[in-house]
Amino acid sequence: MLSFLLAMGAFAAEPAPAVASQAFVARPVLGRPVVELRGGLDQNALPQLCGEVHPLRFLSVDACGTGSGWFHDRPTTEMSHYRVEADIPLARAGRLEAWLQPGLGFAEVQRDGDAAGYRFGPPDVGQTEAAGPEATLSLRGRGWFHAHAYATVELNAGVAHIPGAPQAVGSPSSTIPSAALSIGAGL
Repeated sequence: MLSFLLAMGAFAAEPAPAVASQAFVARPVLGRPVVELRGGLDQNALPQLCGEVHPLRFLSVDACGTGSGWFHDRPTTEMSHYRVEADIPLARAGRLEAWLQPGLGFAEVQRDGDAAGYRFGPPDVGQTEAAGPEATLSLRGRGWFHAHAYATVELNAGVAHIPGAPQAVGSPSSTIPSAALSIGAGL
């Protein structure tokens, strides 16, 4: 709701029609997007929070998860993602942009509470979390509602190989697909 009100305020402040014919130019703070926060749902309809930082114009670092251990301690089976993504522009029309983001990183699955660190490698008896490499592909849209800020939507799909997943969360395989839809804002 807050994003909607901010967007309405930004569009209401547009210049008169005589000046509105000039093209809108996004002017990100550092000449590129810097940081964004998104919220959404994963393939199991669990809420997910994502944070992304763009250290370079063509590269971003993204982390998504439910916030277990930070925002809640409820027992649940969940998956979190940590990846580096390439930023490939697809299209731009006025205030709107479309991007493709192939990514590589790792994912973690866990049951119940979150323990410190990540458990890579073969499964152990009684293990409640496991991690492994992941490849992802995201399709992202941005809509600049201000010269320095934008709203964003991302559709992400990925596949992870987590050897300990069957032991940790009862997965039928160590190959774990994922999908998520998230929306948010960035600078």
